[in-house]
Amino acid sequence: MKQEVASINGLEVGTVRIGAFTSVCIQWLSKCIKQFKEEHPFVEIKIFQGDYEDVDKWIANGMIDFGFITLPSLQSFETIPLKKDRILCILPYNYPVSNQDKIRLEQLENESFIANHDIKRLLKGTGITLKQSFDIIDDHAIVSMVENELGVSIMPELVLQGIPHKLRVLSLEPEQHRIIGIGALSLKELSPAAKKFIEYIKIQIDSN
Repeated sequence: MKQEVASINGLEVGTVRIGAFTSVCIQWLSKCIKQFKEEHPFVEIKIFQGDYEDVDKWIANGMIDFGFITLPSLQSFETIPLKKDRILCILPYNYPVSNQDKIRLEQLENESFIANHDIKRLLKGTGITLKQSFDIIDDHAIVSMVENELGVSIMPELVLQGIPHKLRVLSLEPEQHRIIGIGALSLKELSPAAKKFIEYIKIQIDSN
């Protein structure tokens, strides 16, 4: 009975600390938080935004309850796979690619490449080295630079959703992707509120 009471109280009050990268914050978390707060108004949600390595570090040192990570993780976290997210190539609108809808990374070897830390990590998995001209932190800034013909880039599909842009967006050949998941030191030991929020996240993703 005491365990049951503690579980109920844990869901109705307390704080859930979540680590996430930008695209997850924009596309998933805002809706999840709105719905969750409507049903559990006394649970505080704190979002820590950073890149892949930041989130890994925050989970490892206990700064957050759980975080959104890419799988497989280099850390010994307990994980929940959520979504396979394609990696796409973005090019200036007038880039000469005829009518093709796919492109190989090797075709970009002589182009100016715009990247941030996360993109470089994605690119590392392909084994291909591209000539880097700009190192930019913000995803939207990268999109803007490509629009203005300063270079090319690759970007997860989730980042591009809902962003108005004048670009050519092509699939990579062979297909590249990242797997987005949730990581925690122990999923079993998460608070009832944190576990409930993860349920909201799964519903949000399944509905997209």
